[in-house]
Amino acid sequence: MTRLLAAIAGLALLGGCARQWAYDRPGVTEAERARDAEECRRSTTVPRVSRPFVFADGRLVSYPFEGVDRHGYDLCMQGRGYTVTGN
Repeated sequence: MTRLLAAIAGLALLGGCARQWAYDRPGVTEAERARDAEECRRSTTVPRVSRPFVFADGRLVSYPFEGVDRHGYDLCMQGRGYTVTGN
């Protein structure tokens, strides 16, 4: 039981280190940003992945929403003029 609790606590700590993404584009309204995000999400949806964390850029990261090709989504948003920033 102690090992299980330690494993759960360790996973919770790793979740706090996961990278979050934000997209910035001056002059865009929230409605436009939401529309662009939804269109990019739809165009990059992939079959669900069974692992919530992956190694990327030398660190453990989590996808903010499951089933989306993160790299493709970033490229789509950048193609629409957004700058990808980490929170």
